[in-house]
Amino acid sequence: MEETLKYRQVHLDFHTSGLIPDIGAEFDPEEFAETVEKAHVDSITCFARCHHGWLYYDSKAMPERIHPNLKRKNLLKEQIDACHKRNIKVPVYTTVQWDEKIAHEHYDWLCAEESGAPFRVSQLQPGFYRNICLNSPYVEFFKEHLRDIFDCLGEVDGLFLDILNIGPCCCNHCMDSMRKLGLNVEDEKVRYEFAQTVFDRFQAEITAFIHEIQPGCPVFYNVGFIGTQHRKNKDTFTHFEIESLPGGAWGYGHFPPTAMYARTLGLPMTGQTGRFHLDWGDFSSLRYLASLQYECFRALAYGCGCSIGDQLHPNGKMNKHTYELIGKVYKEVEEKEPWCKGAVPVTEAAVLAPMEFKGASSSFVVDELSGAVKFLNDICIQADVIDSQAEFEKYKLLILPDSIEPLSQEASAKIQAYVEQGGALISSYHSGIMQDGSTAAFLPADIKGDAEYSPDFIAMTGKVAAGIPDMEFVMYERGASLEPREGSDVLLETMVPYFNRTWEHYCSHRHTPCSYQYGPSALVQKGRVYQFAHPVFKIQEEYATEWVKQLLKNVVYEILGSPLVTHNGPSTLDLKLTHQPDQERYVLHALHYIPVRKAKKMEMVEDVIPLYGTEIAVRVDAPVESVTIVPGQKEIEYFSDEEAGKITFTVPEICGHEMIEIKGGKL
Repeated sequence: MEETLKYRQVHLDFHTSGLIPDIGAEFDPEEFAETVEKAHVDSITCFARCHHGWLYYDSKAMPERIHPNLKRKNLLKEQIDACHKRNIKVPVYTTVQWDEKIAHEHYDWLCAEESGAPFRVSQLQPGFYRNICLNSPYVEFFKEHLRDIFDCLGEVDGLFLDILNIGPCCCNHCMDSMRKLGLNVEDEKVRYEFAQTVFDRFQAEITAFIHEIQPGCPVFYNVGFIGTQHRKNKDTFTHFEIESLPGGAWGYGHFPPTAMYARTLGLPMTGQTGRFHLDWGDFSSLRYLASLQYECFRALAYGCGCSIGDQLHPNGKMNKHTYELIGKVYKEVEEKEPWCKGAVPVTEAAVLAPMEFKGASSSFVVDELSGAVKFLNDICIQADVIDSQAEFEKYKLLILPDSIEPLSQEASAKIQAYVEQGGALISSYHSGIMQDGSTAAFLPADIKGDAEYSPDFIAMTGKVAAGIPDMEFVMYERGASLEPREGSDVLLETMVPYFNRTWEHYCSHRHTPCSYQYGPSALVQKGRVYQFAHPVFKIQEEYATEWVKQLLKNVVYEILGSPLVTHNGPSTLDLKLTHQPDQERYVLHALHYIPVRKAKKMEMVEDVIPLYGTEIAVRVDAPVESVTIVPGQKEIEYFSDEEAGKITFTVPEICGHEMIEIKGGKL
């Protein structure tokens, strides 16, 4: 991570209604900066323009857009100047596609549904969620606004450009453009693809515009997630900020796969959570200290800096309790930073992200991706999430979770070459179906549509089912019908129920029991390629079954032999291995926080449950100089097993987050 991207950031929202009086009346620049500094914050993003459409600086070009009740006409400039005196950076925030003032003034600039109505928003819905089309004259307005920011503020510490949404827009501007290009405007997929083109063009144009004014200015465009579509336009970013507030719609499962993918694109990044109990706009609430610690320390473990979202009260006064909470976390982050800066993840496996194959309308963190990442974390496999442009050869194992389809000839050939060079592969369900409906050549079985029966069962027998009772186990999601190819081995078979459950045919409360008649193959192997008939990763995300987890673990361990890192602790212990080449050391992050669903709406971490005497083994190929718990520099004893190629050590206590420095060695 570049030094220019700070590790202890605050993102200070200030979306403020024009109906509220005395905006900023209690703002004190010195108190503001002192509060931030005491909380160990080294960067705070402040507002030029909010979703309500108001400006918070003394605009030269658009004075009519300054918040009508703003008492300190140059609030943003005062925030910047006060923080700069204390060596605190202040990137500038502005909105892109949500601006309620523009939505009222320029209805013709809004993204539209097929009906012509504003995209997915009711006129009576509270909020400012009408999307402005980036294929409209609004783009020139936005450039004028950006130039005004630079004219009024001079050089800035960066720009956070918020809200870029991709949707199948049917506004007049998009319809005319698509017709001129000869595109079928009636096809929603085509409209999504055109929207992605508009999105990419806008980012390229705006980044060039910004860098013409201020070369090298940090720029980030916030879509609410990072996904495979970011690869082709990553040069329009200088860094990534992963918005992932677990109290909101994201949940705790969103951040890991997103960070595991974003870090492969080669840009510095931060993980953004919030001090809110829920998410943005949750005034007068505070997050549990343990939750906030977990979210920030997890960001460090995954190769990110930290960003905590807050919202300034309309009166402009900072909440001291908020910054006492942030300060407790950031004091620890500051102490841990030396073992995080410049660190790169050490990995042995990769999961191919389905989004690339599903198209622009897909979410990034789909069930099968989330299930695969949770499974790998549970069994302590060091992994990345990748797209088809990545270097497969870096990984011993490649996982195609459930829905890597349709595959292009190019992607299929690349996977085929990976396998032929000795790479191992786990594929499941429909992964490997080609664009013409055939099955990729690298798989050991042809996919002949979906299975006739569901739910069906797997007869758990043989070595691959070690540790699982010798019986049939239900598979809750419909599988594919696999036809093994010549030279393949069938490791497991399905058993079918007496009948599928319908209104005419049913038994008991849920699914029909097993008939003990065999059905199609459940798991087929050829060489180092394993193909599951069922969507096993979606099943793990939806149901967390012990038998599927053990089955997958057996296959992964058969492929990898001795993983990079193992431990004797519970599955709730998350170990992440990083390398700091400049310091010639490895750093192992040990996280033990247990999110609990204590409320219907969300998970939270309220308590930190320590682990004692955890034995950890790390595979190394060269002598190790020392093993030390950092910060604190507490050296611990380790045992080297040269024959097995690993070192073993015991961590006396893991209380939330511990970092173990391994000096020397080679992995």
